[in-house]
Amino acid sequence: SALFASGADRRARAEAGIRGAAGPRDADDLIRDAGMFLRLIERMLALQPVLPRTSPETV
Repeated sequence: SALFASGADRRARAEAGIRGAAGPRDADDLIRDAGMFLRLIERMLALQPVLPRTSPETV
């Protein structure tokens, strides 16, 4: 996702153990972005309301 691709360089530096690669603000931004991504996926996976089907007998 583009939300996480933008932080790939920072993540690589943090995984390499480079001090100062990410600060508290970066962590807050990542948590917010992850929450937004989760809500987006939840909405995409949610079933859309469907009207009840009528039986042939009621038509």
